[in-house]
Amino acid sequence: MSPASRLTLGTAVAAMILAAAVLHSPAHAQGPLSRTAAPTPVAAPKATFAGPALREVKVQGIGGEDSLRALSVFGLAPGTSLTAPLLREGLRRVWALEVADDLWAEGQGSDTSTTLILHIAPRPRIQRIEFAGNHKIKSDELMKKTALVTGSRLSPEALFAAIDSLKRTYREKGYVRADVRSDVHPLGGEGVDLVFTIDEGPSARVHDFAFEGATAFTVSQLSHEMASKKSGFLKSGKIDPDKLDKDINKLTDFYRSHGYRDVQVTRDSLRFSPDGHRITLAYHIEEGPRYHMGTVTWSGDKSLSPAQKAQIDLPPAGTWYNGPALKKAVDDTYAAYAENGFLYVSVDPQETVNDQGAVDVAFTITEGPPSHVRWVNITGNTRTKEKVVRREISIHEGDLFRRSALMRTQQDVFRLGFFNDVQVDFKPADSTDVDLYMKVVEKETGTASAGAGYSSEGGLTGFVQLGHNNLFGTGASISIALERGAKRNTYDISYTDPWFRDTRTTLGFSLFNRSQQTSVTGSGTTLDYNDTRRGGSIRVGRPLRKIDRYLHGFVTYRLEDVNIQVPGPDTLLTPAQKELESLIQQGRQLTSSMEFSFSRDNTNNPFYPTKGTRLNQSNEFAGRVLGGQVEFYKFEIDGRGWFPSLLKPVASMFRARTGLVGNYGGAVPQYERYRLGGTTFYGLRGYEDYEIVPDANIHTVEDSLLDPTDSTHTRYIHRTSQVRYPGGRVFAIATFEQQFPIVHPVHGLLFAEAGNTWNNPHEMSFAHIKKSAGLGIRVEVPLLGNMGLDFGYGFDKSPRPGWRTHFLLGNMFF
Repeated sequence: MSPASRLTLGTAVAAMILAAAVLHSPAHAQGPLSRTAAPTPVAAPKATFAGPALREVKVQGIGGEDSLRALSVFGLAPGTSLTAPLLREGLRRVWALEVADDLWAEGQGSDTSTTLILHIAPRPRIQRIEFAGNHKIKSDELMKKTALVTGSRLSPEALFAAIDSLKRTYREKGYVRADVRSDVHPLGGEGVDLVFTIDEGPSARVHDFAFEGATAFTVSQLSHEMASKKSGFLKSGKIDPDKLDKDINKLTDFYRSHGYRDVQVTRDSLRFSPDGHRITLAYHIEEGPRYHMGTVTWSGDKSLSPAQKAQIDLPPAGTWYNGPALKKAVDDTYAAYAENGFLYVSVDPQETVNDQGAVDVAFTITEGPPSHVRWVNITGNTRTKEKVVRREISIHEGDLFRRSALMRTQQDVFRLGFFNDVQVDFKPADSTDVDLYMKVVEKETGTASAGAGYSSEGGLTGFVQLGHNNLFGTGASISIALERGAKRNTYDISYTDPWFRDTRTTLGFSLFNRSQQTSVTGSGTTLDYNDTRRGGSIRVGRPLRKIDRYLHGFVTYRLEDVNIQVPGPDTLLTPAQKELESLIQQGRQLTSSMEFSFSRDNTNNPFYPTKGTRLNQSNEFAGRVLGGQVEFYKFEIDGRGWFPSLLKPVASMFRARTGLVGNYGGAVPQYERYRLGGTTFYGLRGYEDYEIVPDANIHTVEDSLLDPTDSTHTRYIHRTSQVRYPGGRVFAIATFEQQFPIVHPVHGLLFAEAGNTWNNPHEMSFAHIKKSAGLGIRVEVPLLGNMGLDFGYGFDKSPRPGWRTHFLLGNMFF
C-alpha cells in the first residue's frame, strides 16, 4: 500500500471515529479502525459535533527512542477532542520521521472517549553494507558516495539516491555503462544486510562528435564550442552529466549568435564502439533560416541617460541576428537601472520578423519607483568589531540603491584580509526600499610560531614570531619577532592602526635591534663581518580619494644606527681577505631619512587575486636637512597586474619592479645598493641570495691556502675566486606568473623572471639580463600565515645553470 493511500484511508476512518458508529459496536471495539499510510492532503469530512475525547495515545510495533519520538511529534495531548484534521496532521508528522514502512491508527473506547493506538511497522536498520563486483573503485570510496550509515534506518528514497550516486561516480570515471543493483538480506528482527552488486563494464571515453543536420558549420567548429571534450592531451574525455546538459545550451547559443534564431538542438543516446571503449556524442540539429538584425527601438526608458544607453552593446542593424548578445543587452539594461536605484523595473524585448527577413527588436520598459536603503545588516563577525566592517561600506542607510556601490563594498571588505568569504544580498523592505545583508566568514588572522632552523647565512638560530592582523577585532596589526643564534640576534616590533582614533588616518611605528654576522664570499675565500642595526620608524598615512578612491599616501620617518665591523686583528687576515675587507664600508653611521610613498590596490582578493592591480611607489631622502651621517635618495616602483588567462581557472600575473639609488654628488652607502637574487627583498628566483650584482663589481680574488690533504702543512693551494660586492645603483626585475588553484587553500604557479642591476642608469641594457623559470606552490596556513615553496632554474646562474629551491614566508611573493 502506498504512503498516499494509507493516509487517505486514515482520514476516512477518522470521520468514522467522529461519528462513533463503529465504536458503538463491541465487535469492532478491539479491531482496527483505520489503516493509514501516507500524507496526501484531502478535504476533511464535515462534522456537526465534536469528536471523542482522547484518553491516551499508545505506540505499538516500534520501541525505544523512535517510539518516544513518534509520541512527541504526534502532538495530541489527553483530553483533546479527536477530529479528522487533528488525526490527519498527527499521522503526517509521524510519517515524516521516516522510521515507518507502514502506519495505521486504531481507536478503542466509546463515543465520548477513546484510546488511540498507533501501529508502526518499522523500517529495517542497516547492520552491514557490502560491495561486490567493484574492481576499479575501492569499497571505502564507494561507501562515502552512498551517504548511508550502519545503524540507521533504510528508506526507499535513501536507497534510490545511493544507487544513483554510485552510478554517477562510475560515470565520472569513464564507466558509463556501469550498472548497480541492490539486495536487502533480512537478519531477523529489524536488522538487514545491504549488498550493492556492481557491473562496472568497460571504461569508455569520448572519441568523436556527430552533428546530424548541421550544414552551416564544420564538425571542428561545433566541437570547439562543446563543454564535453574528446580524450587527448590533458583531456580525459570522461562523460560528465553536467557538461552534457551544457553542450545543448552552448550549441544553441553558438547558432543563435550567428543568425540562426530558430535552431533546435537535441542529444541522441550515447553511441559506443563495438569494444565499448569509445563513445560518440551525437546531436541532432535543426538549423532553421538565418536572420539579420533589423531595427532596435526603445520605449519607457525615462530614467536611463544617453550615456548609459550607449554603453548597452546591441548588434548593429544588418549584421547577423545574435540572440546571446540581445540577452546580455537585457541584463546590461537591468544593471544600468540598478545603478540608478531602480530595482522594480521590467525589460521586455519583443522580437518581430519583418518582411525582409530581419528581426526587429522593441525594448519595452516599465519603470517602478526608485529604491533606497533602509537598513544595512552585518552578520558573521564574531571576532571583528562591526565598526571595522561598517567603515569600509560605500552604501549607507537612506542612500539611493546603487549596484556599483554594493559591489565596491563587497570588494573593500574582502580586501581587508580578515575574511574567507564576503556575501552581499538585499531583500525588499517597506514600500520599494530594500534592506542590505552582508554575511562575512572570518578567518584566523593571528600567527604564532616558534622553533629552530639552520641557514648558511644565519647559522643555527631559534626564533619566536607573534603577529595579528586584526588585533582585538579593531583592524590594527602587530608583529613581534625574536631570533637568537650563533650568527644572528634580532628583536623587532611593529604596530599599525589603519583608523587612528576612528579617522581615516593610518598611524604606525616600528622598533628594531638587529645584529648579524654576514659574509662576503668568493670561491674558497670568505670574510665575515658584523652588521648591527638599531633604530625605528614612524608612519602616517591618509587615503587620497579625491584623486583616486583606491590611492593612499604615506609619510615615514626612519632613524637607524648602522655599525659594520670586521672582527679580529687585521694581521690574521689572508691577502685575499684583506682585499675583501677593502670593499666593505666599515664604521658606524647614523641614517636619518624621510620617505614619501603611494599605494593603490583594487584587486578582488588580498592573497589570490584574479583581476586588478597593486601598485607601490616610494621616494626616500636621507641626510641634508634631516641630519645623520649618510646622504642618499632612493626611488622605487613596484607594480603588479592580474588578468584572465587563456585557460580557466588560471589567472595571469605580470609584475615589474625598478629602482634607483643615488647620492648628492658623493658615494652611495654600499648597504643601500641593490643586490638581487633568491627570495630576498629584491628577489630573483633560480639564483642564490645576493648573487646578482653589476659585472663591473665582480672582483677576482687570489689566495693561498694550506692543502688540507698535506699532513706536513707545507704545501699551499692557490685559488682564484669571484667576489660579488657591492650591489648596483639601478635595478629592474620583470615577472610573469600563471596562478591556479589546486585544493583550497593550496595554489600552484608557473613563473618566468628576468632582471639585473647596474651601476648607472645609462648602463642599463637587457643584452645580459639574468633569466629564470620554474614552478611553485602557495598555501595560507592558520597560525603560520602565508607560505610557499618555489623551484627555480637560473639560466644565467654562476658558474653554470641550475636549479634552486626557495622557501617563502610572508606576503612578499603573494
